[in-house]
Amino acid sequence: MIGNTRTAAIMPATKPSAAFTLLELLLSIVVVGLLASLLLPTLGRAKNKSKTAKCQAHLRQIALAAQLYADEHNETYALLVRNGRTNALGLYANSGFTWWTKQFTPYVGNPKVFKCPAQKSDYGLGMNHSEIGLWNTGRTRIPDVAHPGDTVVFADCNTGAYVNTNTFLSTNALGIVSTGLTNKAAGTLAIFFRTPNHSCQFGCTGGALAARHNNRLNAAFLDGHLETTTSKDLGMQFGNGHPRARWDKK
Repeated sequence: MIGNTRTAAIMPATKPSAAFTLLELLLSIVVVGLLASLLLPTLGRAKNKSKTAKCQAHLRQIALAAQLYADEHNETYALLVRNGRTNALGLYANSGFTWWTKQFTPYVGNPKVFKCPAQKSDYGLGMNHSEIGLWNTGRTRIPDVAHPGDTVVFADCNTGAYVNTNTFLSTNALGIVSTGLTNKAAGTLAIFFRTPNHSCQFGCTGGALAARHNNRLNAAFLDGHLETTTSKDLGMQFGNGHPRARWDKK
């Protein structure tokens, strides 16, 4: 008879758990949060740069269209707006005006070039008024501009006047919806930016340059070149004829 020997039960070895511990999970969340905080600003800046570059491309096409228009009109620049046709480019209902956007439409492949991609609900690009783009009467001839390479013609800007929900179509040719827009809402429609010599005969709501690209704005000059600059650098604080005024014909 074998002795009264008890055999100890042999327990299988415990395998390490593959699941995260609470501490590991919290650490992972912290690391992901830190990475996101580092990457998101970079991605945001990259997205803004992309919009700035696309806006510049649009302005370049507008500047080229303006030159083509002038070439076909005896070196005469397009008016900001002239009488004739209603609902020009789908901007206004029965306005009786043809804006510069409509005058340039034959020279651009897509009318969406009149829009700055950094603006969600409107155009965002406007013409120099009233030094270069005149209202219905008179013309600006390119030879009359003393420094074409130092005279801004198109730029990022906020809403011009003459915009209200009664006349602006609910959805215009560019698919821009006017719901809730008024002539006092910054950025509702940028057809022009006001130069310091503007007489404000119809009121001075809006029409300011808009530094929407990292506190700077895109601008196209009469000779066709582009700059990313500021309102101050364009000399908007100076009067007509001042050496640092880059908006006048002198």
